[in-house]
Amino acid sequence: MEGATSMKTETEAGETQLPRTHSQVKIRGPSASDAAAVWELVQATPSLDGNSPYAYLLLCSHFADTGLVAYQGGELVGFLLGYARPDVGSTAFVWQVAVAEPARGQRLASRLLDAWFARCARRSDLRYLEATVTPSNKPSRALFESFGERHGASMREGVAFRTALFPGEVQHEDELLVRIGPISPSKAFAPVTPAREPKRDDGSRRG
Repeated sequence: MEGATSMKTETEAGETQLPRTHSQVKIRGPSASDAAAVWELVQATPSLDGNSPYAYLLLCSHFADTGLVAYQGGELVGFLLGYARPDVGSTAFVWQVAVAEPARGQRLASRLLDAWFARCARRSDLRYLEATVTPSNKPSRALFESFGERHGASMREGVAFRTALFPGEVQHEDELLVRIGPISPSKAFAPVTPAREPKRDDGSRRG
């Protein structure tokens, strides 16, 4: 079903319960045992920058409170990993988000993003969402733009990292910073109705 989603709630086990129409997809916090599957999904997603398996072990364990994984039929079909910026107060940063090909078309990236921000905001005073996107990654930009619209928050854009900062042998576009907020607690935790969704909601972004 491609319609609005209801608010997700976290159980004591950390699993997010989704609306009945999406009961086949289970979203929960990550653990070290998810890291290998996350790494494999990144390798299968060309738009994502690859990182070492060890990096995903760290993110799925040390930063488990600011991450989510989605499973369907026992297989990982999506994830979102991020962190609370230590240098900028009240800001949650999306590092990587991806949805496997079989699970696309269910607005899973948007559902992950909504649940992830609510999860982060419950754990600390986070009122802004940030991410970087490359100019060519239109679906990723649309994902974040629609998140701001659903939560009644404006989105500002700037340059995070210029191409010149990357190693010379690496071909890499500028990384543009998107900053969404402020998002009030009532908006972060309340049910949301998509005002406009990306045409293709794979939501994959570099990181």
